[in-house]
Order: sequence, then C-alpha cells, then structure tokens
Amino acid sequence: MDIILLSDFFYPKFQGGGPVKSIFLLYKYFSNLGYKVSIITSSSNLNKSNSIPFNSNFIYINLFQRIIFLLNLPINSVLWVNSFFSPFTIIICIFVFFGLIKNKIILSPRGEVSIGALKFGFFKKKIWLYIFKLLKLNRFFILHFTAVEEKLFYEYYFKSKINSFVLSNLIDKDIYNFNKILRSDGPLKIVSIGRISAKKNLEFIFKVLNLVNCEVIFHLYGPNLNDNYFHMLMEDGKNLPPNISFSYLGSLEPVFVPSTLISYDLYFSPSLNENFGHGIFEAMQVGVVPLISSNTPWCDINSIYPLSFSLADINSFVNTIENLSIMSHSEFSIISSEIRRKSFSFVKSQNYDLYRDVIGSLLHINKNQF
Repeated sequence: MDIILLSDFFYPKFQGGGPVKSIFLLYKYFSNLGYKVSIITSSSNLNKSNSIPFNSNFIYINLFQRIIFLLNLPINSVLWVNSFFSPFTIIICIFVFFGLIKNKIILSPRGEVSIGALKFGFFKKKIWLYIFKLLKLNRFFILHFTAVEEKLFYEYYFKSKINSFVLSNLIDKDIYNFNKILRSDGPLKIVSIGRISAKKNLEFIFKVLNLVNCEVIFHLYGPNLNDNYFHMLMEDGKNLPPNISFSYLGSLEPVFVPSTLISYDLYFSPSLNENFGHGIFEAMQVGVVPLISSNTPWCDINSIYPLSFSLADINSFVNTIENLSIMSHSEFSIISSEIRRKSFSFVKSQNYDLYRDVIGSLLHINKNQF
C-alpha cells in the first residue's frame, strides 16, 4: 500500500514552517517501516539550493499535474492531506464529494483550525469553513490532530461527530546529538528562528527588549513572508537601546538549525498560536532555554522555571530576561539540563507506534463507514 503525503510547502523551501518538518518526519517514519511513501508538493518549492538529497519520492509538480496524479492513483493508496485551507485541499474535497476520488484520506489541519490561526485571513477562511460544514465533508476524512485541545476546538466549531485520532508530531531524535555550548560571561544571547510573519508576533520581542536593562545580543533568523511586516521589524531593531545588539541573519535551512541553536542561551517565541512548535521543542532538545507565550503546548516548563507567560504580562518577559542574565553559570546550566531532560521525557511518553497502527487499520476499513 502506498502512502501519499500532500503539502503545498516542502523542502528545499521552508516557508511552510513546522508542518514541513512534520511531513518530512512522517515520510522517514513510514519509509523505515517498509511502506512506499511519496510526497507530492508544488513545483514552486524548487530552487537552486537544495540541502535535502535528491529523492525520487519527492514529486514537485504544478497544480494541474497534481490533480491528474490524484485522479490516477490506485484505490489502495492512502492520501494524507496536510492543510485545511490549501486550495489543493479544497479541490480534493470537491473531487471526493462527487466521487472522483475514492481513496481513504487522512486530513491533518496542522493547527489551522484554531483560535489563534483563524485570526488571519478570517473572512476567506470563514467561507470555506461554512461550505465544509454545510456539505458535511467530515464524513469523507479521518481527522488527525496533534493535541487534544485542537480536536476539542474542532468539534466545538463544527458541532459534529468526527472520525479522528490524536497523535503528537513525530520528533527528530537526531537533534539530541547536539549539545548546547555552556553559558559564557557577557550579554545574554537570545535567538528566534522561524517564519517572519504576524502570527509569530515578533514585534513583541522588540517591545520586551526596549524595556530590558541588561545587555543582550538578539539574532533573528527566518524567511521574509511579508515585506511590510519585515520592514516594520527592522525599524524596531534600529530603535533598540544601546544595551541591545540586534542582527537579522537571513533564512536558515532546517538542516543547520541544531548547530546554530547551540550557540544561544535563550529561544524567544511570543507566538500568537502554536499547534506544536517545532522550533521551541528543538531548542529544548539541545538545552536552549525557551521563553514563550502561553499560546503553546509547552507551558508546563514553568515547573522548572517561570518561562511561559500571557502576552498581556509583558513585565514577566522583561523580568525573566533580566533574571537569567545575572544568574550564575551553574544555576543556568541546571535549568538548561532540566529543559533538555523534559524534552526527553516527552519523547518517551509518546507511543508513535500508533501511527503505524492507524495506517494498518486503514487496510481493513470500509470507505463507506466514513
């Protein structure tokens, strides 16, 4: 049986953020189990620089070619759709509704149907949500959620019974091969890595740093997805006080993230919403201390040290940075080690074999049940 992973975004471009990593890890996991796995993505993702080795199972084709590909798939192939609002997902829903696609389909919203994500482009999204609900398109899919909260919000919004399963994103365990460089004397080194978009709430970082009295080095990495937003951030960077050294260091390919992270003390993510937060978790994996909003799944790091706060509480972010900057190296190392240990505990608590069980069960499920 083939597994076809569908995504508008994929390597070598990485503007899709965390979901791109999630999809790649699904590919690795099921390939290692012996399944034939393909990733179908847009030809617009190709560029001259490609850090992912050539792989014939990564298929870069335009929208028309993707449609033809799907219409000619063997019926025993499982489709795994990795977006709720993608135009390609909408096309798939239309084809499924009219019986043109009869494959079993898993739909992963990837956090798109959440309070934080729906704030952006709400009018267009609301139209599709209304159509999806009106036509009862739930019945054609198995929904995959990476958190119970995501599933509960979905059920509340659609007020309908759904076939679904909840499984956290797979983890890149190779990142544990990297060890954070110990905190040195001098300014606290802060980093933010990810898409430069309004959802990431990066302007909040500059508001916090404007109030910080200690010396800080802040580096920002990420692809520019919105020129107006990017230029606003660069202006904010120019207006920081003398005790803050700021640099934008461009886009960072995913393969270089772990080796870059280890040079920093603090990972700052004041995101408006994170379904999982691969960047936060990767920082935890190498022992970089995360300073995060309460809109992520990682708020329980506060059991180690207060590091997750409501965005309405800007003073707590300021005080935390200042407290960490004057902390002894040994105290800081203890927090760093505990953060890394917590990430280990999370991985150990996950039964990722359930992914295999879900796919295996699809071999025995009658499509008419959905």
